[in-house]
Amino acid sequence: MNSKCHFCGNKNFKNTQVQHIYQLNNQFLIMDGVPYEQYEFCGKSYFEGKVLMLKIF
Repeated sequence: MNSKCHFCGNKNFKNTQVQHIYQLNNQFLIMDGVPYEQYEFCGKSYFEGKVLMLKIF
């Protein structure tokens, strides 16, 4: 994914998973195990593009 954090410039991150809650038209979808990067210095997190492009029909 990212080579360095765009917020703090740190290059040390961990790949982890999180529970993500998505809201659309007053309905909620709870997804477990969503992969993301979290940078160790500032705690900023980034999701992969394919995760962000998820569309529910």
